Parts: sequence; structure tokens; C-alpha cells
Amino acid sequence: NASDRERGYISAVGKLYEDFKHVDQRTRVVGYERAMNALVEAQPADTEAIIFHALSLVAIASPTDKSYASQLKAETRRECVAGARAASQRRCAGAHARGRRA
Repeated sequence: NASDRERGYISAVGKLYEDFKHVDQRTRVVGYERAMNALVEAQPADTEAIIFHALSLVAIASPTDKSYASQLKAETRRECVAGARAASQRRCAGAHARGRRA
């Protein structure tokens, strides 16, 4: 049986192929981005979901949007992942250092 997380990924990827004969690619990619956003909201600690959502934000970015809003939001997502990993590495390094003193 698939976990909620796995079902979320399957559902999101399904948006990329949903009614592909009648729905244009941009609409399907936007659906994927929205599904990945929902997955991140449901699983905020899932760094892989955050990364895939960031990639989807870049994929939906309009080449004529000179505000780069979508790309900037993707960068914010990337920073969240980098910050979470750095904090995790600090915790691990701290635990390792405490273990050596014992």
C-alpha cells in the first residue's frame, strides 16, 4: 500500500498526463505545480517535495515576466531546503561532538 506521501507524488505526476489529448502542456504543468504546492503544504518537512515544487515553479515561469516572480519563489523554496539541511547538519555535528566527549 502506498503512503499518503507516495499517493501525493503519484497524484501530482498524474496532472502532467491528465487528459493530454485535450489539455495543453502549460495547463497540465500548472496543475502539477499546484499539486506539488499542496504536497509541500501537507508535508512541510519533505525536502524532496520542496525541491520538485521549486522545479515546477521554474517550469511554469513565463518568459515575458520580467519580475521573475516564479523563479524568486523557487529560490525561496531552495533556501528553505538549504536552511533545513544546514540546521540538520549542525544538529548531527553537535551530537557527534557530544558522543566523542563521553
